[in-house]
Amino acid sequence: MPTKVAIQQEKEFAGNMSQLMEIMKGLALASYVKLKKAKEKRFEKFIHSFDGFFQIVDLSKAKSPFIQTESENMGVILVTSEESFMSGLNSKVVRMGLEIAENKNCEFMVTGKKGASRLKGEGKNFMIFPALKEKNFYAIAVQIKDYVVKKVKDRQMGTVIGVFADPVSFSTQRATMVQFLPAHDAYPKELNLNADPEDEIHKESKIDQIMDYLTEIWITNKLFMMFQDNKMAEFASQAMQLDGSLQNLADLNRKLRLQYVKKRGELIDASLREVVTALMATK
Repeated sequence: MPTKVAIQQEKEFAGNMSQLMEIMKGLALASYVKLKKAKEKRFEKFIHSFDGFFQIVDLSKAKSPFIQTESENMGVILVTSEESFMSGLNSKVVRMGLEIAENKNCEFMVTGKKGASRLKGEGKNFMIFPALKEKNFYAIAVQIKDYVVKKVKDRQMGTVIGVFADPVSFSTQRATMVQFLPAHDAYPKELNLNADPEDEIHKESKIDQIMDYLTEIWITNKLFMMFQDNKMAEFASQAMQLDGSLQNLADLNRKLRLQYVKKRGELIDASLREVVTALMATK
């Protein structure tokens, strides 16, 4: 049975760990709120204008590989995290990507070594990109965009989708898919239902040439938003896990407190017995 001193030391250690975890949880919550506020102000005018372009332009006759699929090969972008507490979400992201690509010629693009190791275990071909950090979101988005654009232009890739951890709420995160290319699928004909057939649009450049430019902006922007969402899911998952650990430490503290009181009572009782025994022996 542990001594009174050992129990006291364990209590102090558990108390210090609780304080440290409270600080870490507070930082995760603050980071989550910061990204959530940034998300609410996210390029709304740009997205509205971008969507509006496809509401007035008929994509059905365009020949660009960004509009109409010209390759049976699929590209799947998997946004995964290097944090240990994201293991469950990483598994869901990879699993969804594998299900989408099942029975298809597919090339995977993945962020970070942990996601790459899971794909390697499945025997899949993949291109690995650096692990995500808030300061490198844009740089990695550009790297993946350049890779995808070249593959599509060379007709080595047709349909392109992305899978990431979506922070549905603070307590709920799930793997979610988003369509990148072709634009004909990402922007279906239903967008043109309210268009006035008498409206005539004069274009200085061909739609194919315009799409070459717009696609790069679209992919980079969409990847950046996915990275932000994935990081939000990461902070939320961290806070939830720390909250569970704090609950476990609270339970341990209660148990140690009871052990300490019990041990202290036993020591007092033993001391009283020694005193009484000594008095009786003296008499």
